[in-house]
Amino acid sequence: LKGSKLMEDLPDTPRHPLLVNLSLVALTEEVDELPPPSGEPLDVPLEYMKLASAAYGAVMLGALGLISGTQAMAARDRAQSAEGVEEWDMSVGVSCHVPSAALRFVSAAKVGVPAHFVATLESETILCIRGTRSIDDAIVDVVATSVEAPELGGPHCRAHEGIRAAARRILAGPAGEMLRNEERIVVVGHSLGAGCATLVALELARSAPTKQVVCYAFS
Repeated sequence: LKGSKLMEDLPDTPRHPLLVNLSLVALTEEVDELPPPSGEPLDVPLEYMKLASAAYGAVMLGALGLISGTQAMAARDRAQSAEGVEEWDMSVGVSCHVPSAALRFVSAAKVGVPAHFVATLESETILCIRGTRSIDDAIVDVVATSVEAPELGGPHCRAHEGIRAAARRILAGPAGEMLRNEERIVVVGHSLGAGCATLVALELARSAPTKQVVCYAFS
């Protein structure tokens, strides 16, 4: 979309690299006309959208013209030290795009598990799950059989097999462990990450009904 007439016509509102999802471009374009969800000010879900974008990393943010090389260099010093290139890329992306967010944990994509991170933003604990970017992510996408998922609310519930398995692996890993002692949790994701975020939020709400769990799924 970069350089296209559509992008030229967009007003001066935040743009986020949720790939080429035209419905989200339209959402951003008309954001001033949308009613606030659940009584929240509009800048709250937009911050979550920015986190979902930042999960794709600084390289993609830069390729889409949403951050400059100067911004990335400045953010590099603030980014969390990371074990691998993908974790570092996400750390720089978050530090650049949502500088007020404090990263606590970053995980690169693995077979069956999308990349994700845990951050704190204005005292809220946020689990953000990235959408499809790698071959590992595509493997989750193609395991698309509809399977029974009674843990989501009853014997008639069904879910995408790959996404259900990915959500359960995230909850069983370090990110899930970090969420156990939190009373308010926000789960955010785009595309594949939106599906995982939805199932993670449902499972968190079912297994810990005293917790306040909120999900923002940008699909």
